[in-house]
Amino acid sequence: MFDIITLDVMSNLQKYAGKVTLTGLLIVFAMLILLVVIISVFGKLMSGASGDKKEVVQNASPAAVSAPSVAVSDDSDEVIAAISAAVMMMYEGTGKVPVIRSIRPAAVGGMSAWRAAGIANNTRSF
Repeated sequence: MFDIITLDVMSNLQKYAGKVTLTGLLIVFAMLILLVVIISVFGKLMSGASGDKKEVVQNASPAAVSAPSVAVSDDSDEVIAAISAAVMMMYEGTGKVPVIRSIRPAAVGGMSAWRAAGIANNTRSF
């Protein structure tokens, strides 16, 4: 008689444990899905609010070194010439001919180059 009571209690505990486990798993995955949805909506709102629209003008000849394409339209010709000269001096004597395809400011999206490098370093995949 004692064995029958013990078996009945054990089967009830196993059913209860199964229900608790299933409920816990459902709650965990439902919350993960909810977090993914919230984060993606928040990301779309923030990217839409920042308005990261850049105009890039491509050069007709990619081999042209003296007239590179410019990503920012308010750069003066002197700045472009100085950057081109610095790049050419870096490659002087190596036998390689560099091709400058675009010139962009280092401060991307209003942040400094150091901040952008830190963000890139801390958010890269393993």
